[in-house]
Amino acid sequence: MVFMGVFLFQLVIVQGLSSSYMRRLMKEKIEESYQNSLRQTTLNLDTSLKGYKKAIDELFRDTDFIMAVNELNSMNDENETVTWKLEVDRGVVVTDERWVYSESTEEYQLLSEDSDNHAYVLGEEQTKLPVWKNLLVWEE
Repeated sequence: MVFMGVFLFQLVIVQGLSSSYMRRLMKEKIEESYQNSLRQTTLNLDTSLKGYKKAIDELFRDTDFIMAVNELNSMNDENETVTWKLEVDRGVVVTDERWVYSESTEEYQLLSEDSDNHAYVLGEEQTKLPVWKNLLVWEE
């Protein structure tokens, strides 16, 4: 703010600018400064709210739900292996752009990494439910 005052003072002395031009210039600079402050406050508030939400989610999450699955392998009787790369968040499968939705069957399909003949299939309702859960009971 001091820099702006010195700048404006120099303009008046050196350039001999009119008072109406100075008022308009000061108004523009003040409005610009105000808009920048609002943008920064909004960004800070958004970041803080996201941080609070994450902390609350972590505090109240069910530890029995699996947080991440990197790879799912399936082997048939002939020892052929099929692999899927999944993303799981709190037991719920994250359906990203690799998943294909079939309107006729109302299912999501993820083709395997190894073959287009194998797909990991979830019904529409299953994509909203925590289907990945730790079934082993751990005593503390």
